[in-house]
This record gives sequence, structure tokens and C-alpha cells, in this order.
Amino acid sequence: INPKPSPRPDLTLTLHLTLALMEALIVALLWIPTHGICRVKSPSFRPLFQKLKRRGIAQHAEPSTIYRTKKGNNIPGIETADISADGKQVDITFEDKSKFRFHSLWLRDAARDINSVAGQSGERHLTVTPVGPFSSINVEDVAATKSEVKDDGSLVVDWAGDVIDKSTFFGEYLRAYADIVAQPLDGTQLPPTDVQWLEPYTGFPDSRGFDIGKDVKLWDADTGKFEEFDYFDVLNNPKVGLAMLKALMKDGAVLVDNSPMDGVTDGSLCRHFAYEALGGIQKDPTRDEPNWMIKKRVNATSISYDHDKVLIQHTDQSCPPYGIPGVILVMHYVEGSGANTLVDAFAIAEYLRDTDPEAFEMLSTYEYDAERDFQASRVDSAQNHHKRYFVTRRNRVLELDKDAKLKKVVYHEVFRTGLQLPYNIFPKYVRALDKFAKLLHDDRFQVTIPMKKGRFLVMNNWRLLHGRKGGAASASRVVCGGTVLREAFYAKAVELTERVNALP
Repeated sequence: INPKPSPRPDLTLTLHLTLALMEALIVALLWIPTHGICRVKSPSFRPLFQKLKRRGIAQHAEPSTIYRTKKGNNIPGIETADISADGKQVDITFEDKSKFRFHSLWLRDAARDINSVAGQSGERHLTVTPVGPFSSINVEDVAATKSEVKDDGSLVVDWAGDVIDKSTFFGEYLRAYADIVAQPLDGTQLPPTDVQWLEPYTGFPDSRGFDIGKDVKLWDADTGKFEEFDYFDVLNNPKVGLAMLKALMKDGAVLVDNSPMDGVTDGSLCRHFAYEALGGIQKDPTRDEPNWMIKKRVNATSISYDHDKVLIQHTDQSCPPYGIPGVILVMHYVEGSGANTLVDAFAIAEYLRDTDPEAFEMLSTYEYDAERDFQASRVDSAQNHHKRYFVTRRNRVLELDKDAKLKKVVYHEVFRTGLQLPYNIFPKYVRALDKFAKLLHDDRFQVTIPMKKGRFLVMNNWRLLHGRKGGAASASRVVCGGTVLREAFYAKAVELTERVNALP
């Protein structure tokens, strides 16, 4: 909340500003810490603080409500909190009967209430954080003196000799961290949580790969079936929206039908769906629109715009414009009909691991070279790609984690260039790449998805490769789509999880 200055008609503008600055100077000289918020401890200065607030000099940030929890919800509140070890530890029991021991210093450092974080910007107050040159406390001196559990399941902890008197914590916030940062007590088990399915998408350097059968369900031509969702249900019901994201990551793809198509041909419906359901389409560096639009082009030089020909199986952004490839690809048929092909590259990778270990090792160890001119490769597009953008990359086809679990598949033969591989490795690598590319188009593995006007095909771009069946597209076929960044998808999944957990 940043109130606008109240009008003072009895003063000129110059006098008004001068008075406000003088009052602000008094506050500064008396060492009232300010960092996005002006905290006033002494009651004698509260009237002055209120004046500064009314004039917009001091900002008073409201506590964040994102972690607020009421008792009785399916998100555990806090039942008890006991201080031990001379205030250095706090033992917390949650409504789900789990009990954990937290370092008091961790609580003090992780506090996200109004005393520690600016509510508007979400930034730490540098004078009260335990870390850094502007901190006014010593980490060795942090100790809790009192703990009180409120009726709403929140916890208030008082601090000894601190620049802030107390910090407030909500049950959902502490319970989310407890399994990682706290010590379980009294036989507390660490149950699986509803967010474990998101662990491969955290973006942390040590993020794990996918557990086959648990995180993902592999499929082939006989078992490749995908859940279908209603457009309006996905956008209007957070439970359905979350179920769609889970199905998308479990099976690799989902279909969404019943989108309102009357007069919508500019890609706005695709963008709206992507923003509301998936987190938003990544901005392309060469055009104004974030989404791409593919229309048939006679005598096209790029195979993407020649709808009568087969488009080989590939991942989008095999030469990503920024960082890593988008995790989701969304495709929307704006006009006409056609057929797209899908293949589970994780299933093929596991097939190679079992039947041809050398090929699996080549593709997961050595990188292939690729380059893309983002402007030139869209020469047949009806969109205006007015900015030049050229990218060279080296990718492993199969990216693994430290335990050799699959994390990502990146491959598009169209943009591959000469391979910079050692002389003795090159023949083995090319044999492996050739085998992999042929399996991508093997009838044992790929499936065909019929597409029509209004239908969305949403897929995991880290796992599935997609293509186009030749000769199946109508002359009027127009397809809109784009990629969704890992960060955008992750944020949307967390948002929907919080919304669903808050439901009665």
C-alpha cells in the first residue's frame, strides 16, 4: 500500500515538500530503520510516522497473504511451538501431527512478514536481515524468547534484543520447508507431497531427472493415449487446470477442445489460453508477437510452411534463443484441419539403454553442433520477422542427471551442422544418431493425432518430439503456437496447487 499524499490546501507546494523533507530528516537522524517500510518503535514517534505515510513519504507494506492458513483447511496449521536450547531452537507441531525442530536463526532469516520483507516489492529489509554489511544484528545473538500460536494456526516468535520485536509465520510456509531444513521429531515421517511431481522442473543445478513409471508413463504406438480437457473447464476450474498440467507431464501431451473460435484468427486465443493455463508464451526475439503462426505457402523453402510434406519429428527450440528450450509447446488450430505426429523420446531412449548401450552412451555423453538463423528460417512466414537473430549451440541429444536419469531430449536434424567430435568417436556417434532418428519415425513408437479447428495440442517439449503427417492438411490449415518457459510453467503449477489446497 502506497497512499498518495493527502492534499494540504493551506500550504503551497514548496512549503509542503519542505515540511515533509524536514520531518523525514528528523526520522533519519533518530535512526529509524527504513527500507521500503518505516518501522517506528517509540510510541512518541507514531504520529509523525502516520503523517509521513499520509504524505507518501513512508510506505507501509501489508503482510503477504500467500502463506496465510486457517485452521481446518487441508493445509496444516501450527498446533504448538516450544522454545529450547536457550532460544536457539523452536520445536513446532503441525496440525498433521508432524513435529520438527527448527533453528531459531533459520526462522529469523526466513521470516517473510512485514517486519522483514517489503510487501510491495518482496525485497528483504537490508537493515534487519541477519546477513550482510548493513545488518544491525549478529547471527550468534539471534534467540527466540517467546512463541505464541494464534487462532488461525499462525505462529508469532519474539526475538531477544533484536531490531525487530517479533516475526509471524504461517503453517503452510513452515510445513513446506520443514522436510528439508528442520529435524523431524518423535518419529515424524516425511510423507510424499503433492509437489514432488514438480521436482524435475525446479531449475536447480542438481535437480533430479524423471523417475520412469512415477513421474512419467512411457508409451509407444499401441499405448499412446492422451487425456482430453474442455477449454472452459481448464480456465475456470483450478482443479481441472492442475489436473491438466499433471496429465501433461505424466503422459507427455494433452488435448484441449471446445475453444471459442468465432472470428478469432489472430492468435489471441492461443496466447490467452497459454497465459491463463500454462504460464505464458515465451517472447520470440525476431517478431513482435510471442506466438508463431504457420500458414501454407506455395513453393515454400522451409518445410515448416509446406503443409503437403512430412515434417520430421523434432523438439522445438533445439537451438533455443535464450538459455534452455521451453518445457511446453502449445499448438492451436486456428483454421482448417490436419494431423500431427508424436513420439515419446524417453521411451526410445530407454529402449536404446536396454538394447544398444553404446548408442545410449554416445547420445548422452557427446554433443552435436547446430545453428539457426531465426529470421532466415522464417522467410516463408506471414508474420514480420524484422530482427536478425543467429544462434549456434552444442547439445546432448539425451541429457541425464547425476544418477543417469533422463532430464531432457533436444534434437532437430534440420538445424544440425558438422560435428566437432574426436576422430575415433565420430563413426560411433553418427551410427547412434542415425539409429535414434530412425526410431523416432518407427511405426512401433510414433502416433498420429487428428487435429481440427479449435483444438489445442499441448506437449512436454523436453520429452516428446512432434512432426506433421504429409498430405493430411487441408488447404486452409492455419496453426498458432509457441513455447512456455520452465519458469512460467513452474509458477503456474505452484499457483494452481496453492489455489486448490485453499479450497474447502
